[in-house]
Amino acid sequence: MLQDIAPYTYCNAMRFAPPDPDDLVLACAPGGVFARVESGMLILPTVGQCTGISRWTYAFSIDRTRYFLPGQLPQVPGFSLISHYRALGPKQTVYACAVGESLTRWYTGNRQTHDPQHHRTGPGLSRVRPNRLSQDLPCGHRGRVPRQSAPADQIRRPQLPALRAGGRLSRDRGDH
Repeated sequence: MLQDIAPYTYCNAMRFAPPDPDDLVLACAPGGVFARVESGMLILPTVGQCTGISRWTYAFSIDRTRYFLPGQLPQVPGFSLISHYRALGPKQTVYACAVGESLTRWYTGNRQTHDPQHHRTGPGLSRVRPNRLSQDLPCGHRGRVPRQSAPADQIRRPQLPALRAGGRLSRDRGDH
């Protein structure tokens, strides 16, 4: 299976960290992932090899290797879009590329407006409001959007059955 990368550990905890020159780049496009193949092994470019890119997004890490998404497709000699990479190795790099493609699709389809007063609308766009989480998060995660609650005296509470002595239920109709 693609996700079987043991003994390596995938960590997708959110971090706001700038990239180091040795961190790997997950540059994905509809045609595949930006990489090169050497002896059946998939090689990703490093941040240090990708010059001229000013915006980086931390994606995840596998063990101590951090992966970043670039703000644009880099131009690095020797690297190109590879579409059929799943049969290549190493397995943790192949898995990273598959997750990178998924994240790229999510970020491309869910660009947020920088104006917090406007809600995004349109097909395939999530409901994002100021100071709230998105309901549509990458990789199938579902965020919880907190609701504004009514004052305590306006909240309708459902009638729950009450227990009678002996463990029998009563609908609280005065028959106990």
